[in-house]
Amino acid sequence: MRLSAHGLSVEVPPGWEARILRRTAVAFGEQARPVVHLANFALPEGRGDFGAGVVEHMRSGEVFVVLFDYGTASAHQLLFRHVGLPTLAIADFSPRRLQRT
Repeated sequence: MRLSAHGLSVEVPPGWEARILRRTAVAFGEQARPVVHLANFALPEGRGDFGAGVVEHMRSGEVFVVLFDYGTASAHQLLFRHVGLPTLAIADFSPRRLQRT
């Protein structure tokens, strides 16, 4: 199944759940950006852009993925500079790497 909204599109694997949303800006000058949530479990309705309300309840074997659009203005900031294709290793997915274990 393909899910598309707010200029983003994702192919959702069988057995996974996905949502694409854009929250309303709450602060003056803030721009609402789209965010994609994918999980191999049922996504709760009350969740933050980066997984608050989700990660605290995850169990072993569950996967939660966030794609957040920071916008083109962020492209030249050091954190987002292009340096090639990222590579991932099993150690990158350790619970000790998460903001919340």
